[in-house]
Amino acid sequence: MPLTVLTDADVNAVLFALRREDVIQLHKSLAEALHQYSVATTTEQSGCCATNQPDRVSVHGKDGSTTLFMPSVSDNAKGVKIVTIAEGSNTSSITALPLNPVATDLQSLSLSDSQSSQSPLSSSPYRSSARPSISTSPGTSKESQPPQNVTPPSTSPKGSLTLLDERGNPRALLNASTLTGFRTALASTLLLKARDSVHTVTCFGAGVQAFWHIYLTLLLRGPEIHHLNIINRSFDHAKDLAQALGSCLNPTVSAAFRSEKLRTDLLTPTFGEYNRLLKEHVRDADVIFMTTPSTEPLFPGSFLTSPGAHTKGRYIAAIGSYKPHMQEIPIEVIHQAVRGPHKHHGLHHKYAESGSAIVVDTIDGVFKEAGEIIESGVSGESVIEIGEIVMLIKSSIDKEEAISRWDDRDSSKKTHKKLSSRNSSRERESGDRNKGLTDWMERGNVIYKSVGMGLMDVVVGMELVKLAEERGVGTSIHDF
Repeated sequence: MPLTVLTDADVNAVLFALRREDVIQLHKSLAEALHQYSVATTTEQSGCCATNQPDRVSVHGKDGSTTLFMPSVSDNAKGVKIVTIAEGSNTSSITALPLNPVATDLQSLSLSDSQSSQSPLSSSPYRSSARPSISTSPGTSKESQPPQNVTPPSTSPKGSLTLLDERGNPRALLNASTLTGFRTALASTLLLKARDSVHTVTCFGAGVQAFWHIYLTLLLRGPEIHHLNIINRSFDHAKDLAQALGSCLNPTVSAAFRSEKLRTDLLTPTFGEYNRLLKEHVRDADVIFMTTPSTEPLFPGSFLTSPGAHTKGRYIAAIGSYKPHMQEIPIEVIHQAVRGPHKHHGLHHKYAESGSAIVVDTIDGVFKEAGEIIESGVSGESVIEIGEIVMLIKSSIDKEEAISRWDDRDSSKKTHKKLSSRNSSRERESGDRNKGLTDWMERGNVIYKSVGMGLMDVVVGMELVKLAEERGVGTSIHDF
């Protein structure tokens, strides 16, 4: 089999051509791998099992950079991602993303920044009575131009992913710059699919991670989103993110972002009414993405723990903090999430009704690296891996669908009805036990904390290689 080489431009070409059904298939592959990581105990059961995943290694350069070596094994591949992070790196620039310079007709943006003392609605240079646009015609100021496809700044993580097939044959080599941000967002949006409401989405951060989280959310559930709030320290970076979403090469995503039904607000701390709007954007949110390497909580915990905040459930995905001294989620919010009875009667009783758990990608990883989890002092009983959750939800849904299909059969098939009555009753009882879990995942307060792991890179990388080969993207080297 030839070796497939995907440059960063190739990886972007595959990702910007994704359809909703492609993302669903990627979710299925990732969910299965994460499930096996959580439940398998031997390599005979699955190569993805936690005991088969090597520890990652880090080395430090004289220039202050850190290089990470992250080996991993799945059921059909082996691989290692090597990525170097420069000193002072915080987030990758979105200006390196390939954009469509023609598709710049954005829906109205509300810009909350110190540039104007007026209300955020009236201060927007893009707001008008009709659908506004950011013009690229001659005479337009440089500030209103969409970001160009330029070289990333020196602080952007750089590296590669090497993949081998199950027999150890070289299979692919991928630039890992874009892959890392995408696979993290792919995992975060696994639980997004289950949510009843995604009407309002609030995102902290305006880098590559923020881009891919919003990108996948719009691709999966764009028509259901009416409010998108982007909160970032830099107004220019927030505006670049908005322009990148409206100008990206995926027509489904750019159309969803520019839809007249979607209002986008950009908020920075320099705006005079920042605290009021911050509280409003957090409390109104159905979905909150946290994508910053912050060393302190992104908002006061009282925003979500005071009595007035309990009118709705929210899905919070925190992926930006990845070291013990970093923290995005207020500790009070963590404590509220895990508060409740912890009776040892199995997973459903332990977590379902009270929703008293934090969902994580890897338990070992978050207790070593996630500042919020470490500082909160929660125990291992208060966290559950996403690999357990995603398959339990699927199992519950499958059972409910099976019961529904059976009950809808022709009533003349009385013999089959009688033979199935006891089994159907047992399945209904099982469905009742799962109902608490599904209700929590669909409408409750769910926090997902991720620090990342190499298994995600190997699984998602292999799936992207398959898509690239199907669509003629990349370079093939025969007889490597």
